[in-house]
Amino acid sequence: MKPLIISIGNRYRCDDGVGPYTLDLLQLVLGESSDFIENIGDTSALLDIWQDRDKVVLIDACYADDTDDKNLGQIFRLDGLNESLPADNPVSSNHAISIANAIELGKLLHQLPQSLTIYSISGNNFSQGEAISPPLLIAAQHLVSLISDELNTGMKACTSTP
Repeated sequence: MKPLIISIGNRYRCDDGVGPYTLDLLQLVLGESSDFIENIGDTSALLDIWQDRDKVVLIDACYADDTDDKNLGQIFRLDGLNESLPADNPVSSNHAISIANAIELGKLLHQLPQSLTIYSISGNNFSQGEAISPPLLIAAQHLVSLISDELNTGMKACTSTP
């Protein structure tokens, strides 16, 4: 079964569009070797989307609460099945149902994939518009390399985050 790559985000909410932007780049690089789904923020729909899948990669933006922008574009990687996502974790999103809650619900309903890797890129401009901050665009290109390497080799990708 092909890996499934899901982006979460709204293309018309500035930095929130980095997930779909990254998905577009990955489609160009990976082509038919993976399946791709763009989700505009309905995290409850993830349960039906990812159930019965072997490998799922989820890409989302997270909020960088940083006034000097030093953390903009930072990439976080988590194993969604084996690492907990506390509410104050940077990877916790601002969607109605958080990714962490969707995972917990998936556990209860037995609707999780065999493998779930979550990548999140930190941004701070979630206002209306299509302008993704330049550090996030750079991070998206780096993330495409990380994900394509991980899918092609099966090795865990390494980010700049400890």
